[in-house]
Amino acid sequence: MTTDTRNIIRPVSQAAQWVEKINSDDVSLDEMTLFQKWIDEDPQNEKDYADCCRIWAIGGNVDYWSDYYGSEINSFREDAQDRSFLSSLKSPDRNGNIWKYAVAASIMIVFSLFFIQTMDNLGQSYVTRTGEQRIVTLEDGSKIHLNTATELSVNYSDDKRRITLLTGEALFDVESDPDRPFEVMAGPGIVRAVGTVFIVRAEAEHVIVTVSEGKVEIVQDSFLIGRAKNKIPKLGVGERLYYGKEGILSAIKTVDHHTSSLWLQGKINFSGLSLSEAFSEMNRYSTKKLIVGDESLNRFLISGIFQIGDINSFVKGLEEIFPIKAIMSPEKIIFVSRNDQE
Repeated sequence: MTTDTRNIIRPVSQAAQWVEKINSDDVSLDEMTLFQKWIDEDPQNEKDYADCCRIWAIGGNVDYWSDYYGSEINSFREDAQDRSFLSSLKSPDRNGNIWKYAVAASIMIVFSLFFIQTMDNLGQSYVTRTGEQRIVTLEDGSKIHLNTATELSVNYSDDKRRITLLTGEALFDVESDPDRPFEVMAGPGIVRAVGTVFIVRAEAEHVIVTVSEGKVEIVQDSFLIGRAKNKIPKLGVGERLYYGKEGILSAIKTVDHHTSSLWLQGKINFSGLSLSEAFSEMNRYSTKKLIVGDESLNRFLISGIFQIGDINSFVKGLEEIFPIKAIMSPEKIIFVSRNDQE
């Protein structure tokens, strides 16, 4: 006889209710704010929630890896691409024993839940550490989603809304206000919008701008030299552009803006990336770095959607799929050919 584990968690009633709510399809941003408040009220709440998640997930079977062995990992199942970060915490089918991944994902909600805060003063700075993500709600209702290792400052005035992105990546969900343009300074350029959703990623050599809704324009004096006003770069939905100190570095490209923002759901997307390219992305979210010890291993290409921060599962999967071996140390994981270790 199979025991309904949901009945087991009833004694810890509030924690059980939150587990069921987060396992539902209709969790709102307001509810997530209330959940964070409940977690912060009492350290025991965090423990109760983790215990309930563990019970809920007993016997679960989380399928993280395809069974393809070769130069490229198959894409995840179609439904996996549509699951949100929260819905991915749902209780899996109770016919297996790899429940620890579901528990880890649930506990990650407790320790890495997006921190929501209303900004009510000017010149405020916001920072996320490696592996941390955060949501800031501005006084006009606009929202900034900060990705890992990001630093920015906010300055509002009567005629302008100015954000300075110093490093990292952020998604801007802008409330429309024609009298106060919304501007993001990143590197040598300014991304200007009125009401739209877009992502700006500031790297050492260049800035990447991707638009999810509406339109933005890229403005900088050096860009305008020899350029007519109607030639100022403007981006629409699903378009991306790179710029740097020398000006525009790429033509406008069409991209899947949904996968560009998967990090909001705690996921990361790879499409035919070499190990070095994939490791560079994974390393943004972890203090333990992944390193390719043999350049010949870059012939193996990775495709799929993976859980941010779940380094152990990622490493285990690579070793199972490719003929490579991970050499562990406290600060890094070096990958070498399995043949070299035999």
